[in-house]
Amino acid sequence: MATSSPSRVGFRTVWRQPALVLAEVAWRWSWGLASTAVLAVCARAYLQSITVTNADLVELRSNVPVLVADAINRMLEGSAAILARLAAVAVPAIALMWVVTASLGSAAVLKALLPQAAKPPMRTLLGVHFLRAAAALAAILGYMGAAVLAAHITAPGENPTPQEAATHLLAFGLVFLGLVALVALAWGSVNWYLSLSPALVVRDRRDAFGALAEAWALVRRHRREFWGVGLLNSFLRLFFMGVLTVVSIPPLYLTGEVPGWVVVAIIVLLTLVYFVIADFCYVARMAAYIEIAERDGLQRSAVSPQAESAPAAAESAHPGGSS
Repeated sequence: MATSSPSRVGFRTVWRQPALVLAEVAWRWSWGLASTAVLAVCARAYLQSITVTNADLVELRSNVPVLVADAINRMLEGSAAILARLAAVAVPAIALMWVVTASLGSAAVLKALLPQAAKPPMRTLLGVHFLRAAAALAAILGYMGAAVLAAHITAPGENPTPQEAATHLLAFGLVFLGLVALVALAWGSVNWYLSLSPALVVRDRRDAFGALAEAWALVRRHRREFWGVGLLNSFLRLFFMGVLTVVSIPPLYLTGEVPGWVVVAIIVLLTLVYFVIADFCYVARMAAYIEIAERDGLQRSAVSPQAESAPAAAESAHPGGSS
């Protein structure tokens, strides 16, 4: 009898259990609001550290690009140390909040998707999400390193001509994009396996690295199914992003005819709608991954008894072979 595709099973599961989407939205938006608050406090502290003189105000209001750039450069002079200190506080705080909220959220969602499993091991889930946060921070450092390395490789000589400067700028762009693509590919691959690991932690009671190894093996055995689920999920999110982007264009033409806050509210509302759709797709993708893992378990359990019965059948066919 034909079976439904994992993607169809995933979307059907989430459609029948809308509380799964609510749980996903709750933890993601809670983290988003808390992170926004942290960034707002840091931004305010950074702006308050900038000194603006009367001469700076005159140059800023002159609308002369050279004078405006000179004023901004003078205002930001020496602020790199302050920005670094704020980043040293904000980045770990945001990452820690993500590890905690993601662990709690995934525990709730996976418990609903795997009702037969025992209570989710929070310590292991925290470990898996810590690895995901570390991988994301490593990717950010990789992007920064790509910019530095590309600038070093394509640095022009002293007093370059405009043509040489344009050539070096083009070379920088090509080298930087190539390095960024490599970093994104590496991070995307690692994050993909880590995103599957929490389900295996809850289902099989594995530790963080054991779940990561099992995720690697599971994807290798069912690469086509996982790729199909991932591509369909990405296509749907891009499709809805395009639709909502097109829908958000007409309100922009109302600027000046209606209060500005109305236009901003419409854009924010459409953005939140996309976030809900993206969360729905993410939970459906996780449900589809679990369906693939469950089918893999059934296939392997069906093969194991046959493999074990083969030696016994051979021995019964040759009863004198062991004497």
